[in-house]
Amino acid sequence: MSQSGGVAGIKRVTEGEVAPGSIGHAAAMRLLEDAPPAGPPRRRPDAFRYDVSIDDPEGELWRVTLSDPLPDDVATLLDAIS
Repeated sequence: MSQSGGVAGIKRVTEGEVAPGSIGHAAAMRLLEDAPPAGPPRRRPDAFRYDVSIDDPEGELWRVTLSDPLPDDVATLLDAIS
């Protein structure tokens, strides 16, 4: 996940793993199963933009770019790896 934007425009990159059975893992699985591909993020002044991807050992499974406010499952996943 990378986060950018806000007043300062600082970019921050966070990577992490979520263990099977955790709430972060459950949120990732719901995103893989239910979430439609997102369109381009809405542009709002001073809003954060998030580039989120879900990978497995064989490569990328899902990628989306979002702006605040984040969908609940995306927020849960990001909280789990932060």
